[in-house]
Amino acid sequence: MYKLALMAVLASAGVAFAGPVQSHHAAGSHAWMPLNPARGVLWDQSIASGNATVDQNFPDFPDYSSGMVDDFSTVAQAWNITKVTTYYTRGVGNWSDGVAQAELSLFSKVGSIPGEPDLVGNLGLVDVSLASSLDGQAWAVTADTSSIAALQNISGEFWIGLTPVAAFGSFGQEFHLLSALPTVGGGSAIRNAGGAFGFGTGWTDAGSLDLQPGADMLFTLEGQIVPGPGAAAFLAGCLASLGGRRRKRLN
Repeated sequence: MYKLALMAVLASAGVAFAGPVQSHHAAGSHAWMPLNPARGVLWDQSIASGNATVDQNFPDFPDYSSGMVDDFSTVAQAWNITKVTTYYTRGVGNWSDGVAQAELSLFSKVGSIPGEPDLVGNLGLVDVSLASSLDGQAWAVTADTSSIAALQNISGEFWIGLTPVAAFGSFGQEFHLLSALPTVGGGSAIRNAGGAFGFGTGWTDAGSLDLQPGADMLFTLEGQIVPGPGAAAFLAGCLASLGGRRRKRLN
């Protein structure tokens, strides 16, 4: 919070800022605003608190690169996840339409934070698109994941993350928005493997960086629920019955 204010003062004085910062607080207009996600949403973790945390790969400051994940559950269903969207501040940096890739992460959930050996972006780089959200005050960063096999017919509890790749020198820094709602599951976790921020190189509570311990990050998952064996058999029976009636009418 105070670091961000200092960055603004230095910028107005014509002094170049040295590198990325941990968090951002904007207690003004986009606090407590719903995301209004599109139809087909499987998981909707919405309502921005106004707080936001670093979640960005900085190719020019690799020791500051940090990845954020949050947990979700398919609730005894199987899902085909076709879109992953994460939500960021807009206007703190200069992302515009130039940010085109992000690191996609998916870990099985077996504890309160992801397992230590797991690295950020373990599913690799994916193309992303940017769209205006929260009445133009935030970025919705979306990846089409319909071709990512690990996210099709997925069932259980997992951690997921989508961390944009954006050089600080070219795009500045935007921050992943945190949720104002009560924590769902294990909250959110962050990892700064290079250690430049000084909060450790392993997974830690992301919300604690912005004085909001245990907070979830804002993200949505879109796709379809995969019909179970019973539902599929029932549907096949209905289609067979309709086909039989149609043949009778034709005869």
